[in-house]
Amino acid sequence: MTFNTKAAILVACVAVVAGLVYAIYELGRSDQKVESVTAITKAADVAQVKAKAKTRGDLQRAAETGHARERDRAALDALFQQLDREAKDAPTSADDHYVLPDERLRLWRAANAGRADSGAARGEPDGSASTAAAAGNRADTGPGGEPSRRSAGIPPARLADVPAAGLPADQARGL
Repeated sequence: MTFNTKAAILVACVAVVAGLVYAIYELGRSDQKVESVTAITKAADVAQVKAKAKTRGDLQRAAETGHARERDRAALDALFQQLDREAKDAPTSADDHYVLPDERLRLWRAANAGRADSGAARGEPDGSASTAAAAGNRADTGPGGEPSRRSAGIPPARLADVPAAGLPADQARGL
């Protein structure tokens, strides 16, 4: 055999060995993949079982709450039906529809007598001030809207001073 033939056989043997090593490596990795997928599937199954149990518990609590509310509604409905029957069975007279509470009756009588009684305290006559007027902080004060004698004051606003809605102030003058 020649050197070239020996080299070719050697290269072929190395290639076969490398292929076998690679195949063994892939088989080992596929086993890891299978184990990984199996672990993920088991974890998903456990989570699904937990979620189903939680959903069952939530549905049970919701059903209990619904039943309790329905019992309360039925009891309240029965109470109102009983009150309705008692109201229908109770004797009434025509005067029952025209009764005013004492305070409203007093105001009604005062209005019919010509007095404007708005429910003020009985100790004070209507229209009288019960507190003393506050002292001013200047010697020359006038009523609230009047300026002092020494000041010109602020002129009152007129309609022409207020701009119309949506117009600039310079165009609204004179409206």
